[in-house]
Amino acid sequence: METDHRATIELCRLIFETKNAKHVNVCKERIEEFSKTISESDLAPEVKDSQVNKDADEHMNKLEKAALYFAYNAVNFSFFPDRGEKRWFVVKAEDAGKGEEVEYVGVDDEAHAIVHALLSDRKNLLNDFDALQKLSESDVEEIFQPAPSAGRLPLISERTRCLNLLGKAYANLCSCPRPVSECRCQPIENLLHKSKHSAPEFVRLLCEACPIFDDSAKYEMKDDDDSTHTITIQFHKRAQLLASMLNSDSIAVFTNMDSLTVFADYRIPQLFRHLGIIKYSEYLSGLVDKQQEIKNGSPEEVEIRAATIYASELLRACLEERLKSDLDSSQTVQMTNARLDYYLWSKAVDLAENDIDTKDKKNLSIDADASITDFQNQCQFCFIDAIYLIYSKLNYR
Repeated sequence: METDHRATIELCRLIFETKNAKHVNVCKERIEEFSKTISESDLAPEVKDSQVNKDADEHMNKLEKAALYFAYNAVNFSFFPDRGEKRWFVVKAEDAGKGEEVEYVGVDDEAHAIVHALLSDRKNLLNDFDALQKLSESDVEEIFQPAPSAGRLPLISERTRCLNLLGKAYANLCSCPRPVSECRCQPIENLLHKSKHSAPEFVRLLCEACPIFDDSAKYEMKDDDDSTHTITIQFHKRAQLLASMLNSDSIAVFTNMDSLTVFADYRIPQLFRHLGIIKYSEYLSGLVDKQQEIKNGSPEEVEIRAATIYASELLRACLEERLKSDLDSSQTVQMTNARLDYYLWSKAVDLAENDIDTKDKKNLSIDADASITDFQNQCQFCFIDAIYLIYSKLNYR
């Protein structure tokens, strides 16, 4: 049975409508005000203009591009360097060995460096599930070798593990009885076929096959009779982002993209807090302003991510209603959360690039990409949506 992420939206709504939330508040009036500043022309079709999609080799076929997007999302987390260390970026492949006359990739956005490294170093590795499973840390170090003036890519051991598990997932999705060396199976094609053009089903199957994508969190709800029960919120940030990337590049044609949520990372909460759409309690504001750690899976973090999804859904509904009223009856409007997410993420990045103090830091974690803790120089760090700064215990599934 497919996972309908509208159930996730409903759970996020209940956290705030039943007044269970203790640390974050959603301001509906600010959402309506903000919606009036957004026009139809502002909204790109999902992530069609994503730089990652643009960076893909134009000579790659659809399955090769799909393999790139799978590998990219498997290692798309936590690029912020250790304190005192330099940021990671790479030398453009064709410039290697040219000394000082080189062009760098990923200086302002690690996403470019990740894609460039995956493509230029071991292109055949992307969909070779046997090679992926056998990757060592030294192999991954070589793939993501930094430029001479750059720092080392953080969390090499964790990225190695993620690529190993991706390879294992590919192997499990392969139904071929022949030895690996003779197998011509296409596990990604099998996964897409099994999803039957359903984005939520693709996400469910992906999380089942490759648990590194299963981004869920538990939250304790209080009932009217003062008893409590625990809910599980399936954020599935990177899995949904992968579905959107595949759909926007016509690698997969999903018929129900409207069943997905926004991708609950750290950028959108930065924007929403800046606009007054979400407000933190005095306690949470104190943690944020003092740059204190907020642990992965804590109520504070879950509420930030849940508020992101709930506020975004309210904004999406607001926009869809207004845009429908602006068009004649013969025209239709499909305002998906994937489409809205790309606009909101771009808007948040603009704030950082313009040196507007959004103040939200992040937590070092693969699963959760919520807005966590403040910092002064937001604009000089990380323009990729999956990174945390404060060092808490890693939670890998």
